[in-house]
Amino acid sequence: MAERIERIIFICTGNTCRSPMAAALFARQAKEAGLDITVSSAGVGAFDGQPASSGARNAMKAYNINLETHKARRWRSSDSSSYDLYLTMTARHRQHILKEYPQLAGRVFTLKEFVGESRNQNSDVQDPFGGDDEVYKASAAELDALIKKLVEKLKKEASREV
Repeated sequence: MAERIERIIFICTGNTCRSPMAAALFARQAKEAGLDITVSSAGVGAFDGQPASSGARNAMKAYNINLETHKARRWRSSDSSSYDLYLTMTARHRQHILKEYPQLAGRVFTLKEFVGESRNQNSDVQDPFGGDDEVYKASAAELDALIKKLVEKLKKEASREV
């Protein structure tokens, strides 16, 4: 990406599991890395106001992150011009956004694609929804590793701009 990244949104389905966990992990790691990037999350099928799932809240406790005040937010057309980078949890989410907003091509990626982790055509972060706490912990650990790679990539890009 050639543009400076100042605003990122993480997108999943319901905005109660993966995208809020990713956004919270990113917010912490970006701050620790000295990156000044605004972060948000949304869901392509979210019901506005839903809380983060109990599994996501429990999984984030291991990272000392509190999702108790999270409220789900549906992806809206206004989001299509509000961010520099759109990171989805699955290829389907990416396709959904690009079908509606083809002008976002070059700014919409799965998280795994963007950090170079999509192997064997699998660029999806598995959905823990409905799983037990262990499934959510595994999802949180996967997201944490991906977010670390994202922060490193963004740090390198920012240092090239200086």
